[in-house]
Amino acid sequence: MELNCYGKKLRAAREDSGKSPEEIAEALGISSAAYYDLEAFDDELPTSLSLDKVALLFTLLKIEPAMFFATAPPPESVSPDALIRKISEYLNTKRMTVSEFEDRVGWDIEPLLKEPSKILSYDIDALRDICNEIGVDWLSVVQSIMSDGEGL
Repeated sequence: MELNCYGKKLRAAREDSGKSPEEIAEALGISSAAYYDLEAFDDELPTSLSLDKVALLFTLLKIEPAMFFATAPPPESVSPDALIRKISEYLNTKRMTVSEFEDRVGWDIEPLLKEPSKILSYDIDALRDICNEIGVDWLSVVQSIMSDGEGL
């Protein structure tokens, strides 16, 4: 997994915002120590925050996901509902069961198929793995969550 200095980028955005780590931690509902880890370790952001908390963090710090994750141009938005449709199409095309898909991607997706908004509880690594399997840019889902304000 490519890391791209997420901690440094996050710290710079927070400092530019004039907010303290404690303010951000409180707004996210996490401990100050957990927030400090986000800035200190590049692997924390993709693995420790749910997508709804990432969306809130990016909103608080006015971070554009495509710029933060170094994607150009920004991907077209894919809503959680559209993501579920794409997963279902993939399963039908590949004649694959949900269980086989879950084994392939390494994540439990059955709850997600029943309620697309559950994607907000997944972390970035889970979203990447699911989207990579079906050929969807994971950042397009993050973009949708940010633009629609879901989970905020």
